[in-house]
Amino acid sequence: MDTPHFTGIPPYITLLSKMEEMQQQMQSIHDELKDLPKEIEVTLADELNSRGIGHTEFFTNKLENQLDAMSRKMDEQYKNRTEGLNSTLNNVQEQL
Repeated sequence: MDTPHFTGIPPYITLLSKMEEMQQQMQSIHDELKDLPKEIEVTLADELNSRGIGHTEFFTNKLENQLDAMSRKMDEQYKNRTEGLNSTLNNVQEQL
């Protein structure tokens, strides 16, 4: 059985003491968590900036990549056309 341990201190004082202890713990947890959203925001912003997302660097990189791809495609098309023209020119010269 659960028999109370007699200490000479009234039970409401013991309960009040435990409640105050819990209040202090809750307050310390609240104080710790109060700054958490700002810390998360700063950490997230730093991480996104380091990766260039949400920043002009992201759009600049994206544009540079698209321009590089277009440039490579144009170079390839130019080479294909000049090769075709060269072969046509060679055929014409052979016929003359």
